Amino acid sequence: YGAAMLTIEEAAKWHGMKIRMIDIQLPIKSTQELIQQFQDELNNGNVDNICLVAIDHITSQTTIIFPIDELTELLHAYGIPVLIDGAHGPCQVNPYLSLAKLKCDFYIG
Repeated sequence: YGAAMLTIEEAAKWHGMKIRMIDIQLPIKSTQELIQQFQDELNNGNVDNICLVAIDHITSQTTIIFPIDELTELLHAYGIPVLIDGAHGPCQVNPYLSLAKLKCDFYIG
């Protein structure tokens, strides 16, 4: 999402950090295929320097609903905290979304 990305870019510039992005390959045929794209990125890069991963709950342009609990579990296995941009999540994914039940470290929107 544009506004979230601008905030991330500014924070990275302020703190001297680099941004890595995963280019999600479309079409996505299954949840497992989407999770595998994240796993492949983790396998191909240095994960020691990742301080946070930000994931859209739902992308605004392609309306992909990310499996945030599964991705959070994967990233937590590498010791990586997860921020979910949930601007489009509540009431579109689940009208009774429970922040207490989510596995992510941060949920913003």
